[in-house]
Amino acid sequence: MKRIFICFAILIACSQSIWGQNIAVPQIDKRLAEQSQQLKAKRQSSGMYKKSLGTNVSQAKRDLEKARDYFADKEYEKAYALYSKTSVQSLMDKDDYGHFAVICEKKGSYDEFMKWYTKAAELGSVSSQFILGINYSGDTYPRDNAKAVYWFKKVQSEKNILGELSQLYLYIIYSEGGYGVVKNDSEAKRWLQTLANNPNATMFGAVAKGLLSKQTSK
Repeated sequence: MKRIFICFAILIACSQSIWGQNIAVPQIDKRLAEQSQQLKAKRQSSGMYKKSLGTNVSQAKRDLEKARDYFADKEYEKAYALYSKTSVQSLMDKDDYGHFAVICEKKGSYDEFMKWYTKAAELGSVSSQFILGINYSGDTYPRDNAKAVYWFKKVQSEKNILGELSQLYLYIIYSEGGYGVVKNDSEAKRWLQTLANNPNATMFGAVAKGLLSKQTSK
């Protein structure tokens, strides 16, 4: 019941964008469009959008810049083809890996998109870390709560909604146990208290307080 209640609250909150991405719900088309718009604005402001590169630039670098432009222009198949090149992948940054991952997610390739989200997460992409936590703790893909805990703990210190959601998910995982995690009520309560005691928390702080209140009233 607690998972249903919390996930309902998360669904309401995620009707708004988190860091410009509805990453807690599977609105892939919307996420792609938002990320493309963000990348295009970034490349235009930096002067890199469809910039003519000099002759001393390697082919791999040219392909990467084309891939970024294709993604910005929502030409995802062309971007996918270039991101798939091993030579290009060696030059990609965490944002490139994240863009490649969401294209793979749209294509329905679980192994591929988890691989590239992991690459982005390992390079410090907080949104990718959160997405991995969501996927490993959910029912859509093979569940691995141990990995979900690893990634949620990376995100939980963020002073934003992603951090708050991660604390809630850690509470759920430890209170339920299973899939590689031992049920631990004291650890679950600790994460709930951490969120409830945050004076700057959003609606999720109230959710945490409500759950704590129910526990103490039993």
